[in-house]
Amino acid sequence: MTLLGLTNDRKQVQQIYILDDAVYGDLEPGIELGVWEAVEVLQQALERRAPAWAQYRVEMFPNPVHPLQNSLANYIWNYAHAPLTLVNPRVLLVTAGVALDWKVPRDRPLPDAISEIGGQLWEHYLAFSFNPKVRAQHPEVANAASYALYAFFGYDREKLQVWAAEYDALFGHLQPRITPSGCHMSGQRP
Repeated sequence: MTLLGLTNDRKQVQQIYILDDAVYGDLEPGIELGVWEAVEVLQQALERRAPAWAQYRVEMFPNPVHPLQNSLANYIWNYAHAPLTLVNPRVLLVTAGVALDWKVPRDRPLPDAISEIGGQLWEHYLAFSFNPKVRAQHPEVANAASYALYAFFGYDREKLQVWAAEYDALFGHLQPRITPSGCHMSGQRP
């Protein structure tokens, strides 16, 4: 989760590096398998981790042509591509799961809660990417993807560890959080 870096005065500082920007921005992970197969990967993760979420239905299509068309997994897949979200659907699913403790909220529909989370992630990602003041205030953060999660979880490193463990358990074997090409530092995009 962290990298060791140096500050300008040569002091060592731990860098928060939990997710590559390239993984964060991969809007169609698994698409090479086909759309429904990629959605099925999300559905299987929900079945393993949050059965209530796996059974949740979102009535988007009155006459679905595929069994997963009205699933929460398909909603997450589609919403991840929304202009004010643009986040890997696997990242969105895990972030929502950790934030909501994998429970269906009582105060609003689950898709609404997930949509709000996606919007907040996007706002944090943009803030780090385009606002030098945000980057200056958080020199401990290695990249925009890591900052989006760090800020979303209230700058709580323990929550980041929970998030990382959940992501690794559900998707790490398919798409590791950290790619071999390494980190793009200080808000630089790949």
